[in-house]
Amino acid sequence: MALNRCPTHRSRHGSMRLRSAQAGSRERDLARLRRDTRRAMSRENVELVERVYEAFSRGDPAAALSYFDPEVVMDASHRVDGRIGHGHQELTAILIQWLGTWDGWREEVEETRDLGDRVLVISTQRGVGKGSGIEWEHRFAMLYEIQSGKITRWTIYDDLSKAFEAVGLRD
Repeated sequence: MALNRCPTHRSRHGSMRLRSAQAGSRERDLARLRRDTRRAMSRENVELVERVYEAFSRGDPAAALSYFDPEVVMDASHRVDGRIGHGHQELTAILIQWLGTWDGWREEVEETRDLGDRVLVISTQRGVGKGSGIEWEHRFAMLYEIQSGKITRWTIYDDLSKAFEAVGLRD
C-alpha cells in the first residue's frame, strides 16, 4: 500500500508511540517542575526559620512570632520541664518560662537542615541557672513544620538521636 510508505503518514500504532513519548516527556517536565518548586519552597522554609532566629536575636519577639501560625503547636514535651502549648499565647508563655530560668541565656545555631516542609535546627543553648548559679550548656534539635508560609508546629528535642529518628535521619 502506497499510503504506508509515505513518510508523513503514521499508522495508528506509530501515532500512539509518538503520543506516548510526548506524554512521557510531559510527565518528566511536570516532575522536574514539581521538584524545582519543592526545592524553592523548601529553601523558602529554611529562610523563614532563619528570619525567626534573626528577629529573636535582635530582640524583636513580635517579629519572630509573626512567622508562626496563630494555631501553632509548640511541643516542648521532650524537654525536662516541657509541655505542649497551642497558639501564640501558650508558645510565648513556654518561652518566657524557659528564658526566665536562666541568666545570660544564649543560643548558637550549629546547623540547619532542609527537610522539605520541615526544617531541623541543631543548636547549643547556654546560661546560668538563676536559682543555683550553675553554668549550663546543652545541645537541642528544633524541628519546625511549615505550611503555607507559616510555622505550624515546633518540636524541641533535648536528645538529638530522637530528633534524627523522628525525621528519618541517622546521627
